[in-house]
Amino acid sequence: MSSSAFRLSRQPGGVESADPADSYLRRLSDAISEAVNVQPPPYLQMPPDGIPFNEVNYVALPAIGATAVIVSFMVSPGMNGVIKWIGNNFVGAGFTDGSGDIIWQITADGQPIRNHQHIIGSLGSPASPSETPPIRLFENQLIELTVENVSIAVAGQLCGGRLSGWYYAMEDDGANVWA
Repeated sequence: MSSSAFRLSRQPGGVESADPADSYLRRLSDAISEAVNVQPPPYLQMPPDGIPFNEVNYVALPAIGATAVIVSFMVSPGMNGVIKWIGNNFVGAGFTDGSGDIIWQITADGQPIRNHQHIIGSLGSPASPSETPPIRLFENQLIELTVENVSIAVAGQLCGGRLSGWYYAMEDDGANVWA
């Protein structure tokens, strides 16, 4: 290769540009970058056309042995989604985190979501939710955050919850929908 392959030529206005070989390599590199999809999957990072959601609510502590729905929403047709942040808390007297006196649960179509079926403590609060590994949501699923009162006497206490994340078009999953 000759030394002229690395020469810069001066263009009108004093701008320097690389010689044709360098320009060709740059165009080739750009074309390869465009052809290779380096975008992370939509369930790991919200795509540019993703739609954020933030469901927050408080309910009165249900009677002993009863369950109450704190947050409930349906995944829209044509969309999938991800829960990425969770917050739940108890407001009032009579509860110690981790005691099992109250059990929160996240369900999809009434079925417990793995690792979120027996929550006995606060996972952040609705005001400051904690990040969680992605919980994937699918078209037309009914998602609920519930609380069961195992053994706390009701005296005006509240249970709060927050589920936050994003929706994205189902076709963004491509062939890897069950990955």
